[in-house]
Amino acid sequence: MLALEYSKPIPPYSLVESRLSQDGRFGWIMAIRHPEKDKVLEEIVAEIILTLRSVKAHEINRMEAEKWLKEFFADLHWKLHASLRKSDLAEKGLSLFFALIYEQEIFYVQFGRIFCGIADGKKLSISGAAHKEYRMQTFEKLNLLGFASQDIRFKIHRELIKEEQRFIALTGNLAPKIFDAYESLDSMQFFLDSNKSGEDSLWLMLTGKPELAKPQRRRLSRLQFSTIIILFLMLIATLYMIFGNRVIEQFFHKTRLDVQHTKSLRLEQIPNTLVADTQHLLKYINRIVNLPAREIELGVTWSATLPYTVTSTPVFSLDHIYLSAGDNLLAFDKKSREMKWKKSFESHINGISFSDAMLIVYLEKDRAFGIRDDGNVIWEQDLPSPQEDLGRLKPSRISPEDDPRLSRPINVVPSLSHVTILDPTSGESLSSISFTDEIKSLSAYDNYAYCFYAVVDDGILCINLKIDN
Repeated sequence: MLALEYSKPIPPYSLVESRLSQDGRFGWIMAIRHPEKDKVLEEIVAEIILTLRSVKAHEINRMEAEKWLKEFFADLHWKLHASLRKSDLAEKGLSLFFALIYEQEIFYVQFGRIFCGIADGKKLSISGAAHKEYRMQTFEKLNLLGFASQDIRFKIHRELIKEEQRFIALTGNLAPKIFDAYESLDSMQFFLDSNKSGEDSLWLMLTGKPELAKPQRRRLSRLQFSTIIILFLMLIATLYMIFGNRVIEQFFHKTRLDVQHTKSLRLEQIPNTLVADTQHLLKYINRIVNLPAREIELGVTWSATLPYTVTSTPVFSLDHIYLSAGDNLLAFDKKSREMKWKKSFESHINGISFSDAMLIVYLEKDRAFGIRDDGNVIWEQDLPSPQEDLGRLKPSRISPEDDPRLSRPINVVPSLSHVTILDPTSGESLSSISFTDEIKSLSAYDNYAYCFYAVVDDGILCINLKIDN
């Protein structure tokens, strides 16, 4: 807030007028000075005050302050010019200071012989037009309001008055005595106080003060709060319909897989309350939007040539694809498709599987190894019966639990040259993709990347399952 202090004005040739809120945070203030003591000034000053009150200057928005000041004083200049030209005054123009106040910030204009400065504990600096040599200026260069018979030119100044700073506006006869002689705030204050009642002295001071009490935050009404909630739900529903493809279900699905991968937890290890809440939320969303997949299409997203002949069905984790070639185990990065590590065994690898964050390798000598993502062996165990990689092109099923974009299960039917998606309810073929070379094996469905990994000839292909709802 700002505290206002000023010298005693002597109407009509000197005047200080203001309209401020009770806490001094908003409003306007004006100072007028004329060297003559003619009563015709009473009508002119009254006209200015009535005009300010009629336009409700205290209600001007901060964002519109500069524009309003330009338009208001451009119009006021011509009104005063008409009145002053008809008068018998020797100086047909006014010295005027006007400021709009917004908490600690002011927007102000100055005309004629009123000059401004701002002082803190260290220095006193000039703000706006300089006061030096003003006595040698012509009326035109003094820029008196209402004097020129043409559009008046003026600048709008802006100052932020911090706590304990003081903004001063004073007449030309006081300006040299203050700005050229005083640097101490206390001595300057003493001089101004001694000139409070002089006939030729006019000054005002705005001092930055800390707020006595912070204004209370306005609470939202029940209607406003309800309206915000409804608009938020409408926005969510709109985004859901724009992006489609069950994006919310996909988000929950991938988040659950990320958590399982990071924590290396099985699904049954997640707290029962979390599972129950998630299932309840998914059921609720399904009740709101339960649209079937309108279009399903298979397509090759990427392919890579392998340096080895693959001898078992690929398996995968969240980040890697694992292949076996004879007695070698290979790990490839899903994103870069580069080999991350290679591990050799003492005998042929019959098959590999991935479960509970553990890669299991089955050898033909009835031994199995547990291996982490980084290739380190965790355990080694003899098996009672031989393990073989059977059913490399065995049909599989994808349910809505595997892919939340689906509203009902679909079947994946691979053959030596085709992979087909079948609707088990109607028997309709939803999509099919064919290959020139023989398909040697097809992985299970990667329900995080939404794809299969097929070994064809000497390469591996990523077959993407595209679903549009």
